[in-house]
Amino acid sequence: MKATYVVRGTPIRCSCGSAPDVLNLPSSHGVTVKEQPLLNITDCTVGKNIISFGSCNNPNNPGAKEEITTTSWFFFTSTTEIDKAANGMLPCQPVFEPGTRWMQDKEDVLVGGEPVLTEKATLVCKWGGIILMDKKG
Repeated sequence: MKATYVVRGTPIRCSCGSAPDVLNLPSSHGVTVKEQPLLNITDCTVGKNIISFGSCNNPNNPGAKEEITTTSWFFFTSTTEIDKAANGMLPCQPVFEPGTRWMQDKEDVLVGGEPVLTEKATLVCKWGGIILMDKKG
């Protein structure tokens, strides 16, 4: 079976998150498909490749349902953040152990010196969420 490679902008989701996200790649590894850069298994940095999955619903995450208890002014970058703040929920970002990489079976094609990322890859958040490609997105 032929693997489908993952490019910048591919939708992703977390099993514990309330909203999908898309994979980002600030700088290309130099290999593209249909003019979109390919990602590799090391492209899983929070704040760089993965931003947020909305609010976390895993009770093991102590900050997942932290309430906004004080009234103050916030500067938001998107209406999604405004919606989350209005609902009393702070955005939840995944937490990975140092050295975490996407897990997958295929490792024979390299991009930027690392195995290319495929649509079957997964990540596991410290709080128990499973992150995978969102084929519905």
